[in-house]
Amino acid sequence: MILVLSLLSSLIIETKGGFRETPANHSVLLGQDVTFRCAADKSASSSELYSQWRSNTGALLGFHDVGPLAGHQGRYSYLKFSREELHLRIERVTLEDDGQFECQMLRPDEGPIRAAAYLTVIVPPKTVHFTNYQSGSVVDVNEELPLNLTCESPNAKPEAVITWYINGRKIEEGVQRWGSYNLNKTTTSYAALQWRPR
Repeated sequence: MILVLSLLSSLIIETKGGFRETPANHSVLLGQDVTFRCAADKSASSSELYSQWRSNTGALLGFHDVGPLAGHQGRYSYLKFSREELHLRIERVTLEDDGQFECQMLRPDEGPIRAAAYLTVIVPPKTVHFTNYQSGSVVDVNEELPLNLTCESPNAKPEAVITWYINGRKIEEGVQRWGSYNLNKTTTSYAALQWRPR
């Protein structure tokens, strides 16, 4: 078994040859489930097919039968409907699942093959608020004196785009946008408006 693991980790070449089905990229909302599918071509070879997945952290998930895999809070499991298949199911995806996953298969007399796909975890913006004023508050302004307002939308992925409207009219002039990357792979977005009331 150690020899097979070593072969898969060191000799594999990136290819689609030898696969009946390669994993596809997925974009999934935070908390939803996803399945990466992978299946080798049928072979006349009598040798056993060894299959496993490599996670987005580079860890090998190992050769297992169907069912839950160790770690990952029990959210990772293997599915298999024929000997040529090994699908990876991830339940209730988190931001830690974001990244590349790789299907690895080996028939000792035919050599190893692998195919990779990306999981992009999407976190929609939940709130947008003023940084210096409470929502719904009344702001007194003086005519011709510039007013600086900044809106913030925290913890979204991909980065939220904040748009300013005044009396129903979209405003682009005097707007500055930027973002702050968070350690949990989300971005906090900002949009500052310098407005001179007339």
